Amino acid sequence: MFKNIGGIKLILPNSIEEKFVSFTSSKLGNFSKRVYDGLNFGFFCGDDLIEVNRNYLLIKKLFNVKRVIILNQVHGAHVVTCDINTPSFIDGDGLFTKYIGLGLGILTADCFNVQLIGKNESIANLHCGWRSVYNGIIERCLEKFKDEKIKKVIVGVGICEKCFEVRNDFINIVKKKFDMEECLLINNGKMYFNLRLQVEKILLENSIEKNCIEHIRYCSYCNDMFYSYRRDGVTGRMLSFLMRRR
Repeated sequence: MFKNIGGIKLILPNSIEEKFVSFTSSKLGNFSKRVYDGLNFGFFCGDDLIEVNRNYLLIKKLFNVKRVIILNQVHGAHVVTCDINTPSFIDGDGLFTKYIGLGLGILTADCFNVQLIGKNESIANLHCGWRSVYNGIIERCLEKFKDEKIKKVIVGVGICEKCFEVRNDFINIVKKKFDMEECLLINNGKMYFNLRLQVEKILLENSIEKNCIEHIRYCSYCNDMFYSYRRDGVTGRMLSFLMRRR
């Protein structure tokens, strides 16, 4: 659901325990200008770094956050286990921690973010573009939880099945692993892929109960309240944020 917090609009899950902070930003907000107009969290997409940093400082103030770890995302399947000594910028496509008060941040502009919370209150935040999903980032992340049952998964904002047009080269890569029967759609001779459904299928195949999965069903491409790389080319990034409160 959309919620106005401190003058910016954030998307919050419908149900989450008070001890956790979870949101995905929209582009409706604060300091960035020009094509990045609004609440851009991407340091490496051409925006003024001072303005991007002001957006982070605002989030830290609003949620009483001391540190946010952000990834240099590489579209792989490496999930970084984070503690107080983990650098604020690190290569990978997923973050996992057992620490209280450590913010995990994923940047997106069409790819999905997936947040996981375990019974023992370990948390993870994943960057789930099709390459990361294909390379097994969800399965790698679940290994981090070991015997800790997952009690909540939030599949966030991302490009929908009506907008994610694909070509034969994509099909040839993913067809042996992805569910082409249900997730591949043909419309007016063009092919589209339902990555959100594919993510859910992988979660269910790995013993995540369906009633634990919450979808935030906004499409980044359809809705100009979000940054979309496919739609705009040069653009900013939304922040998917997850933290266990102090």
